[in-house]
Amino acid sequence: MKALGRKDEIWSIWEKSNEKSLVTGNYRILIISWIIMDLVMEMPSPNFQYYVQALGGTGIELGLLD
Repeated sequence: MKALGRKDEIWSIWEKSNEKSLVTGNYRILIISWIIMDLVMEMPSPNFQYYVQALGGTGIELGLLD
């Protein structure tokens, strides 16, 4: 009998979890891509005020945009 390696153990756990999983296939990809997109979309927010000021915007205009 062959001893299972670390990769084989992880794969067997993955297969067992897929059998009982409620979120499979396209739904899993959709959720993962949504999480990544949500994190990436929030990254420019802290620097938006500097961008508007570099374009010549005033504090009032920045307040109206935000």
